[in-house]
Amino acid sequence: TYGKDPASFGPDEVGSHPASRSPFGLDDMAGNVWEWTLSPEGPAGRGGSFYYGVNSARSAYREVIEPALRDLNVGLRVCATPR
Repeated sequence: TYGKDPASFGPDEVGSHPASRSPFGLDDMAGNVWEWTLSPEGPAGRGGSFYYGVNSARSAYREVIEPALRDLNVGLRVCATPR
């Protein structure tokens, strides 16, 4: 989105790109930040990040990430039923 310009890149607010909404009503499932998941190989990031290329911006793409990593490109999605 930002051409890797260090002065202007970062994750977008969820819902900022309504054209990418899934048929199930999910927003930003790929390309905002790597999302922590648990795979058979251990902790992994899925979905790519704003800083990485289009090839990794798929929810099926998986990248092993060191569990102690703290990085602007990595986050998590909290799923809960609203009360």
